[in-house]
Amino acid sequence: MSENRNSYCYHCFAKVDSNAGEFCAECGKRHSVHYSQSYELPAGTLIGDGRYIVGESIGSGGFGITYVGFDLKLEKKILVKETFYHGLFKRNVNDIDNPQPLKVTYGRDFSLDNIMRKTKKECVSLSEAESLNNIVKVYDWFSENNTAYIITEFIDGVTLDERVLEKGCYSWGELYQQLKPLMKSLEKLHKKGIIHRDIKPQNIMIKNISDDEEEFILIDFGLARSVETGTLSTMGISFSPGYSPIEQRSFNVQDGSYTDVYALAATIYFALTGETPSKDMADTIEGNFPLINKLNSKYNVPDNIVETLKSALNLDYKERCKSIAELIRLFDKKEQKSSVSVSDSKENIEKDIDKPKISKSTTESSSNKKSFFATAAGKIITAVCCGRCYFCE
Repeated sequence: MSENRNSYCYHCFAKVDSNAGEFCAECGKRHSVHYSQSYELPAGTLIGDGRYIVGESIGSGGFGITYVGFDLKLEKKILVKETFYHGLFKRNVNDIDNPQPLKVTYGRDFSLDNIMRKTKKECVSLSEAESLNNIVKVYDWFSENNTAYIITEFIDGVTLDERVLEKGCYSWGELYQQLKPLMKSLEKLHKKGIIHRDIKPQNIMIKNISDDEEEFILIDFGLARSVETGTLSTMGISFSPGYSPIEQRSFNVQDGSYTDVYALAATIYFALTGETPSKDMADTIEGNFPLINKLNSKYNVPDNIVETLKSALNLDYKERCKSIAELIRLFDKKEQKSSVSVSDSKENIEKDIDKPKISKSTTESSSNKKSFFATAAGKIITAVCCGRCYFCE
């Protein structure tokens, strides 16, 4: 299959012939791929015993690199997620036909066995969700080039933060209508003992089903883990500023579904206001979410929904809404009590106020639309190889 790798555009993977011009007729991009980083795999690299073609890099974060790719066996577009800990892993890329330049090197604190153990944990988490809607699907995982690779479905869409940047904030009715199916799937994951631990606008992909219908899909299970709710786990500090609850910023983390409840509520706050929650963890809800008390007057969110969000954003997890199921129940109950339907909410928003348009200065828009690391280097802080972190478990 290796001779077929030059028959595709490495951006969109449309087929190209030998007489094709400088630009792809399908996506309009130049056939040649330029790299901003020397450690990225060159476009056209074959992995997985020659089954998968690696295309352009579309995202790079603290934990690795994400590439668009193509499955030569099934002839479909995919995503390739490569484990690459920035600042700790090294690679010198020269020639795609020479396997050694593609080999990742790292210090003695790392081993391929540990990397694959962590990869297996993530993939098992995802395989548990295979039958669930609104959760990204994983197809394959393996080791190569002295590191790990995960092959997942390719989602043609934008992230939630990019959607808000482009089209403005959601009304409450619109948002809940789209988010509720994802919440139900997330609750089923929690019942299996799996929490995501990194819910944020950059990790929710939006796929357009039709002009009036969107589908929210939760991606990037890199920090997901199987837990027994209510038990302490000693693991590295891994969090996303503004969206991770305070208990997640400790080596002794009290894991539970309420961790995802907080992050989901913070994501809802962003989608309603276009404002990123404070990166510096304040000691009050208002300090972290300055517009929380203006959701009703400025954004037409029913008061009872605002109170439910405040409960979900409580800094003390013992006082917080405990589960996604409880959050759904409260949202449904509050909607009935406030008699605000999806259509009514949308109509009131359009009639009473203009939907706020978000400038680039008020949101942390990801430049990567489909990245499964979906976090710029430095946004996630992780303690690695401490002898008691989740990587070393």
